[in-house]
Amino acid sequence: MLHGKPMGMWAEALVKLRHAGDLEAGGNGVFRQLKLSYDTLGFQEQQMFLDVACVLTGWEDEDARLIWAGCGVACTFKVRRLL
Repeated sequence: MLHGKPMGMWAEALVKLRHAGDLEAGGNGVFRQLKLSYDTLGFQEQQMFLDVACVLTGWEDEDARLIWAGCGVACTFKVRRLL
């Protein structure tokens, strides 16, 4: 998510993580961190994430790409962002 991004973005993300309590052990830390990452995605990327999480689990990568391409989604860059 932050690979290759400016230091300011890293600092802002760290502040958000600390504020959400994600650096503390236990509880909902993992959920909060995932939610923070999910919230940084664009709408179409969020929909693709949900497709994979809810529908396309276990599918071959190329099959998912063909489905998204058939829906008019330019997915190559978006899939890389999700990884």
